[in-house]
Amino acid sequence: ADAAALTAVTPFGPPVVVPLADVVGVDVFGGKAVPLSDLTPTATTEPFNGLAWPWAADRGVKGGPLRLPSPAGEQTFDRGLGTHPRTTLTYDLNGKYRRFEATVGLDPVTGRQGAAVVRVRVDGADAGEWPLTAGTATPIAAEVATAKRLTLVTDFGPAGDVQADVNWGDARLIE
Repeated sequence: ADAAALTAVTPFGPPVVVPLADVVGVDVFGGKAVPLSDLTPTATTEPFNGLAWPWAADRGVKGGPLRLPSPAGEQTFDRGLGTHPRTTLTYDLNGKYRRFEATVGLDPVTGRQGAAVVRVRVDGADAGEWPLTAGTATPIAAEVATAKRLTLVTDFGPAGDVQADVNWGDARLIE
């Protein structure tokens, strides 16, 4: 902030600038963030037909960095998950967290012509579904207060699993 405006940096694009005269209050949605890559899923299913596409912690599914397209170009994330269609990861939460957040999209190198769908389930109920196409990354969030389980699903897009490597940048739980 300065004498004229409040500036916020976002993970999904350019900064947001609000004149101080327009600011009524600021609520910081904080709490300890726990990277999902620090936790071990309690259940996993991985791609179909016995193909070896295991999910990856803090890297893309093919071993490269976690990259996602952004309006300013390609963005690299230190933390997160790499998945390939039909991967399902389930985490036990035991009511310990309030919120799940991530920026999700196709890897701009290994997914540049693909499509996929990601879903978030909380205690078995759908909390959101996001179709992904090349060139876009989407910030996603789900409320998980009192939830026992969080399930992340990476599924086929219209072209099956062709170039459908999905990166979950900064995938984290907020206590």
